[in-house]
Amino acid sequence: MTSVTSRCPHCFYTIRIGKRPGDYSYGSPLQTCPKCNKGYIDNYYREIECEGIRPSSLWRVQPFGIVFLSIAFFLLLVFIFSGAGLNTYIIILFLLIVPAIDIIGYGNRMDRIKKEEELSKQRLSNEAYAVALKKAGYYVPDEYLKGYNLSNISSDFRMTGKYTKVCTKCKNKVDENEKKCSKCKNKEFNYIDV
Repeated sequence: MTSVTSRCPHCFYTIRIGKRPGDYSYGSPLQTCPKCNKGYIDNYYREIECEGIRPSSLWRVQPFGIVFLSIAFFLLLVFIFSGAGLNTYIIILFLLIVPAIDIIGYGNRMDRIKKEEELSKQRLSNEAYAVALKKAGYYVPDEYLKGYNLSNISSDFRMTGKYTKVCTKCKNKVDENEKKCSKCKNKEFNYIDV
């Protein structure tokens, strides 16, 4: 399985190691580097109030738990028909631990999602934050932009010339209209101050 290392686009300080491509968490995409204290956009985070909750977050058993459950069920059938001993049933018991933990932790997960929903509402109620997200190209519900003249917001804040699109993998500067890096064909980008 591939993993992605997230780095600050300014000083290249390692922010996160081992993030799976396409994976994300809930929180503010406008982050500050702990080393150089410069702001950047982190595509790993999503605002719940802007993008909603992914359906799999609401499942009682997460996808990896379903995989473990399926493997355990398959092995159980194989071992029953093959007349396997007690040791093989212990293996199945271990495979069932992951979905069991998932089911037990469901309430805590829902509490974390509700807490993050409230934090998202609080962040977006700050008009400057909502406008910054809108300028960064994120969808922001109109209720959070009340009283702000939307014609002043360009459809993409990068058009102002204050930011440059940079490949997260090879740090190559990428043209604004390109969908992937011409050097390494990566599709993930950061936007850094010029």
